[in-house]
Formats: sequence, C-alpha cells, structure tokens
Amino acid sequence: MSIGLRVQVNPGSIEQLKSGSIVGEIVLVGSGWVYPMKGWSDFPVVVLGWWFTALQRVGSRIGASALCRFMDGPYAFRVTSVSQERWIVECLNENGVGILHSEEANAEAFKRNIEGAATEVVQNCLRMGLNSPDVEHLRTFIRLLPEWKKT
Repeated sequence: MSIGLRVQVNPGSIEQLKSGSIVGEIVLVGSGWVYPMKGWSDFPVVVLGWWFTALQRVGSRIGASALCRFMDGPYAFRVTSVSQERWIVECLNENGVGILHSEEANAEAFKRNIEGAATEVVQNCLRMGLNSPDVEHLRTFIRLLPEWKKT
C-alpha cells in the first residue's frame, strides 16, 4: 500500500488571472509517477473543492467510487474504496477509458493530504491577497472537515 500517494500543489506558482480565476500547479504524485504531468497548471482552488465533494461519496463504503476531475484537459482519477482503510486510485488515460497508473492508498492518509493541500492553497491565497468565491467555498469545505472525516 502506498504511503507516498499524494496531491501536490506548488504554492509559489499560484496567481490570480485578470478574470479573477486562481491558477497554479497541482498534480497527483504516486510511486515513481506524476499525473497528469510534472508542472501541470490548473485551477487548484476549484478542483480541490470538487475533489472534496467527490470523495465524500466514497467514504468507507466498500465498492463506492468517485471521479476526481482536473478542470483543464481531459484528466481525471478514480478513487474506489476497497475496505474501510484502503482506496484504489486510478489515473485515467486522456480518453477516460484506460488506466495510466493505479495505486493503493491509505484512505485516511489521502484525506489528510488533500486537507493539507487545500489548507495550504487557501492560506497562500489569503496571504497574497487573492480572494474569490472559490476561495471562500474551499474554506467552507475545510471548516466542514471534521464531519467529512467521519464518513
């Protein structure tokens, strides 16, 4: 089982576009691989919120799964609960049919990692004076985490 499977955000890459959208590097890192690719720039505030919502459906229900999408490109990873403690994370091909990477993860550790990434992104945005409805939405998810962790 992977201890190293994690969401990684590069806080130094975060910036707000003229449109108000906040962009930055966000990837999924496994044992010897990075998905979708090293240096991938996306909308970390938005996608982390989506992933919280998707992963709430997985919880610890065996066989439950959720699709976690990136906003840019056709990239997504599927998370499936195989036991109360373990999830399988599958990174999908661009066409969504095949699997590029598959790794088992400790469900609680993966949840904590996403919580840490989200907290880091929000804190960095606020420190930089970047605020938006999406930042507030993600802050709300973080505040609700004690309830999420009970699933």
